[in-house]
Amino acid sequence: MANVSVRHAEPDDAQAVHRILCGPRATAGTMQLPLQSVEDVRKRFFSETREGLYHLVACVDEEVVGHLGLETFSRPRRRHVGEIGMAVRDDWQSRGVGTALMEAALDLADNWLGLTRIELSVYTDNAAGTSFRVSEISPSSWSSRSPQNTPLTSGVPSLPTTTRSLSIL
Repeated sequence: MANVSVRHAEPDDAQAVHRILCGPRATAGTMQLPLQSVEDVRKRFFSETREGLYHLVACVDEEVVGHLGLETFSRPRRRHVGEIGMAVRDDWQSRGVGTALMEAALDLADNWLGLTRIELSVYTDNAAGTSFRVSEISPSSWSSRSPQNTPLTSGVPSLPTTTRSLSIL
C-alpha cells in the first residue's frame, strides 16, 4: 500500500481533480458526468466557497490521486448529517487511497464537525463504493451500536453514536 496523505483541496488542484474525473473507472462509479472540462471542474469544486462544503484530496508523493467532498446541511432536521462523494484516479484504485480519504472525512465529521450521520450513495455495480460496508477502515473504529458492525470513524476517539448510511442505487 502506498504512503497516502490527505489534505484540504486548493484551487490549484482543479487540473488533477479533472484528471481523476476523466478516468472511465472513476467516473463510472460516481454520479459525475463524463467528459467535463477543466473549467467545469474548477467552477464546481473550487470557484465558490460555500459554508459546510469541505473538499479533501489524497496525495502520493505530492501528486493528487483522489478527491472527496463532504457536504453538511443547515436545515434543522439535517444539521447532524454529512454527505460524501468521492473518486479515485483509475491507476490508483484498490491501493488504499479511498480508505485514506474516508478515514480523513470521518475524522473531520466525528471530531471537528460534530456530525452523527454520514451518507454515501453508490451504484450497485460500484464494487469499491459498496465495499465500505466491510471496508479496510480500522476495525478498532467500529461501533457496537452500528448495524452490521459498519466502520464509522478513523480510529480517533469520537462520538459513540455516529451512524453511517450507505444507499445502493
